[in-house]
Amino acid sequence: ALGIPAEDIQTSGLNLWPAYGNDGMRIEGYQASTNVTVTVRDIGRVGEIIDAAAGFVGEELTLGGISFSYDDPEVVMQEARTAAIENARVRADQFAQAAGAEVGDILRVVESTASTFEPRLTTGAMESATADAAAVAIEPGSQDLAVDVTVVFAMG
Repeated sequence: ALGIPAEDIQTSGLNLWPAYGNDGMRIEGYQASTNVTVTVRDIGRVGEIIDAAAGFVGEELTLGGISFSYDDPEVVMQEARTAAIENARVRADQFAQAAGAEVGDILRVVESTASTFEPRLTTGAMESATADAAAVAIEPGSQDLAVDVTVVFAMG
């Protein structure tokens, strides 16, 4: 109802367990819980969507977590790799100049990658989306993708 494409909604868990009577022996029924993972591509709508889910599910809603990611991290990583090699060449030139040498061809490149993420989730009252309450405040924080390269140059 909120315009989230079906491919961005996935059942990610299903639990079923017996509900016992007062004697602790007789099964009177079963309880179930379902975990659903939703990808929201517009960060500005996350609070609205959480509030709408709370309004639909009611007090039974448990928010199991929130995470943020790049839609296409490879584009960012390509830019980081190019910048890392350029930075390595500048530093190699500085070392070569100090040593009275010249930088030659690249002999080897070793890459290690790291991503850091500092999410901030500010929760408010998860009331019905139709109530006059403000949406849950979501602050995406920052997510950095970094490339660390070791570059070996020939020097002469």
